[in-house]
Amino acid sequence: MTAAREAVFVIDGERYYSMLWFMAGPCQDWMAALWRDEGKPFVITYRFRYYASEDPFEKKDRRSVYDITLGDHVTEDKAIESVNVVAERLLAAGFAPIGGRGAGIHKVPVRTRDAGIISSALEAQEWAHIQTEKVAAEPGNAGT
Repeated sequence: MTAAREAVFVIDGERYYSMLWFMAGPCQDWMAALWRDEGKPFVITYRFRYYASEDPFEKKDRRSVYDITLGDHVTEDKAIESVNVVAERLLAAGFAPIGGRGAGIHKVPVRTRDAGIISSALEAQEWAHIQTEKVAAEPGNAGT
């Protein structure tokens, strides 16, 4: 487990994202991402957020974040299937009942490292709260 960190999902144009998942109940939500860095195995990052405020940027909500690094032999399709099973089990257990914010499982396939495409795909989701920041340019890097 990782302590609640500032940015759970870092979209920087270098990290490849396969798919994002989201579901919400009346008092909490769950979000997951399947991603990998160049030459590394896939990682599933997921977080639970328990609401303490209507404003997601007030930082009053309680979050728990988890990372699972998959073996080199796990394919992208198999990893997607695994996260789908987890999401379906959460839904079956009543995590996101009908009437919750964004009830049901929302899946956003992106399959790219292009930050613009990923951001646009997220911005199109009614449940998404996007916070962006400019990255300072480093020597030899134009920044984003």
